[in-house]
Amino acid sequence: MNKEVLLPLMMSFIAGSSTIIGFLLSFYFQKSVKSFSYIVMSLAAGVLMGTAFFSIIPESYYILGENVFLWLLAGFVLFFMIEVFLGFHACVEEDTSKHNHVLGVVAGVGIFFHSLLDGIAIALAYKVDANLGFITATAIMLHELPEGIFTFSILLNNNLKVDKAVKWTIAVALATPFGTLLAISLFPNFPREILGMLLAMAGGSFLYIAASDLIPETHKSRSTKISIFFLIGLAFTWLLGNFSA
Repeated sequence: MNKEVLLPLMMSFIAGSSTIIGFLLSFYFQKSVKSFSYIVMSLAAGVLMGTAFFSIIPESYYILGENVFLWLLAGFVLFFMIEVFLGFHACVEEDTSKHNHVLGVVAGVGIFFHSLLDGIAIALAYKVDANLGFITATAIMLHELPEGIFTFSILLNNNLKVDKAVKWTIAVALATPFGTLLAISLFPNFPREILGMLLAMAGGSFLYIAASDLIPETHKSRSTKISIFFLIGLAFTWLLGNFSA
């Protein structure tokens, strides 16, 4: 297996393992994980937005020019439609009556598909540039940590037994490297323009996840730490992009 395949696959496994870590934290530290999760969500939101604005969009613009904004919007709308049709929204709620969440397995399918797309995004980024791939994988890794917490919590809150919730969480974790492998296997040689389109859509999905799923949840905490960690996330991706360029 050559480096062009091994490296993105390895990074997607690491990103997917964050889901398992989130699950373990949720399982063993249920009482304290909520306050911790707000910090992680805020950091993840900053990293996702920073990755989109500082890395993915500039790279896509270099390929597509001004058309990048159309495909960026397409990615944003696509993820919105996915959540509408799957009825899934990755959040933790105290009053479940305020949300229209689907039950058990359907929620698991939605989260699985979401992680599958994360894996595809990693593969796309590595096809453009190794540094962009690393930054994208890092952003997804930080995003999938709270996702692991929420996956397990959502499944349990929908009356799924613990053993089945564990199996679904593992499946979600493996979906990320599977998505990367799928993209590498089915599309070994993307035309550059199509690669730019798909990469821009991935950037749109990052903005949607940050703006729709993560930031609204952090607003539930009134701590100033939330804003600080969001800015740290932005600064981290800016520095990472500049030092690795």
